[in-house]
Amino acid sequence: MLSSPSARRRAAALLPPALAAVALLLVARWAPPPTGGWAPAAGLGLAVVGALAALHRPFGGRTLGLGAAALAPAAALAGPVGAGLAAAVVMLLAEAGRVLLDRRLDLPRPAVAIGRAAGAAGRAALAALAGTLAATPSSSLATAVAAGGYLAVSIALAVAMRELRTPGAGSWWRRALPRRRETAPHLLDLAGWAAGAALAAAGRGAGWGAAAVLLAMLGLAGAEAARQAALRATAERRLAGFGRVRRAGERMIAPARELDAVVGRFADECANVVGCQWFQLDLHQPAEPGGEDRLTVWGAGPDRALAEGEARPEPYPPPLPGVHRRAAWRVLERSLGAQGGVSARLKLWCDPRRLAPEDLELLEALLPQMAASLHQALLDREAREDPLTGVAVRRVLDRRLHAAWAAACEGGGPLAVILADVDRFKAINDTRGHAAGDAALAAVATALVAGKRESDLLARFGGEEFAVLLENTGGDEALAIAERLRLRVAEVELETDDGPLPPLTVSAGVASFPELTVKTAGELLLLADEALYEAKARGRDRCLLHRGRGRFLSPDGTEIGDAPGDGEPRAPRLFA
Repeated sequence: MLSSPSARRRAAALLPPALAAVALLLVARWAPPPTGGWAPAAGLGLAVVGALAALHRPFGGRTLGLGAAALAPAAALAGPVGAGLAAAVVMLLAEAGRVLLDRRLDLPRPAVAIGRAAGAAGRAALAALAGTLAATPSSSLATAVAAGGYLAVSIALAVAMRELRTPGAGSWWRRALPRRRETAPHLLDLAGWAAGAALAAAGRGAGWGAAAVLLAMLGLAGAEAARQAALRATAERRLAGFGRVRRAGERMIAPARELDAVVGRFADECANVVGCQWFQLDLHQPAEPGGEDRLTVWGAGPDRALAEGEARPEPYPPPLPGVHRRAAWRVLERSLGAQGGVSARLKLWCDPRRLAPEDLELLEALLPQMAASLHQALLDREAREDPLTGVAVRRVLDRRLHAAWAAACEGGGPLAVILADVDRFKAINDTRGHAAGDAALAAVATALVAGKRESDLLARFGGEEFAVLLENTGGDEALAIAERLRLRVAEVELETDDGPLPPLTVSAGVASFPELTVKTAGELLLLADEALYEAKARGRDRCLLHRGRGRFLSPDGTEIGDAPGDGEPRAPRLFA
């Protein structure tokens, strides 16, 4: 049963040569070929010249093409069996010649499977045998009958092999009709057959020497046409490759919000331009004075899903259809141009059976654009990210806050901000040094990032103070989030060279709109700052929500009034 596609493909490849061998044996018993003399040598010469002519096979055809010109002289010199054998040899030599030509011109052509080449040779032999058995091409009528038999059998075999490989649906008579791409290559076969009949007539009339010269000229013309077509294909492929490089550079230089997005573009474009199946980028960034260098590694596989961590491909590339030599990956490593002490290392895993020398040229053309895009992304991140804590800087918060404020005023949705300050931070700096203070700030920022929602923006507001912007969030929900952040920080345990630091705590103030009547986003920050001061004044390590008119709400629901006798909100004050 030919239930699997692979079994059907094998049957489609092996059935024609088996039928051709049986047919040649039967015809040889019935009409044995001439023996002795120069017929065998002439047959071999005709096969070689026919293979040169068959190198030019446009329309994507797998027939003999102009190589069919060798069939009529072969039939006249060696009989039907000689013509069938010549057709098989012509096809095999032409397939091998096309592979060698494409490889020499760096055209990507997968290795020819033995079964496919044998199947093509078998189909050519059967078609040639059927044509030359139909009539001996010695007259115009006989030549037409022979050409018709050859084309009929060749087209029928093409349809049969197509149905055997991929059975279709619908009525049998529709499936039996040849398709356009199956009939177009046979027009060239018809021209080759006509040229061969004319050469056979010239050989019988003027001598086979003149016919041999004409056939040799036809073969050289076909080989030259094939070479020119391959050169054009090479030029078009190179032009298309550099076009891909140009478009890839434009896509990579386009603005991206995050460095991960830029590296993801690198993975996509390397796969599109070079055809790599595994991707890795190592980014090394020197630390700030007194800190440690930072190494970030991204990897992506054939699915192009980018993730932090090294790429881990299998030892060998996946198998390809046909017969191929099993080879390990070819690993391409390139350095991207460094600026400002930043260096990156690109690592690509490519299948050596698919990698062409031109691909390496395209990769070299792509590298400067990748380096420029990476440098710009790092500059953008530096402008947005605080180098010590890794959270956003103040100007990013200001820009996003004003945009959120405008959206809240336009749509009427809620908006809240949290201002959190590390308690007794000055004492850490004075007693344990600035290195310990920097470590404390980084640890607090890590805890705040872990506790906030994904949609919230955390920024370093200044010094030891952090701000959180919460869009579409009311005051009570923002207060609960602030309390969660405070508890997260309280869980931090930090070790330094001089021993563990005292427990870290933060105080936080919350303000929300439209619960508070404010006219600008800056006023909302001032009220959050006032709530923060009140939390500091009432003992630190707590969160308060500003309710207006000197009233504050704690997370447990207790409402706290302002200082006795003072019912008006106090102006923001500085604190230590």
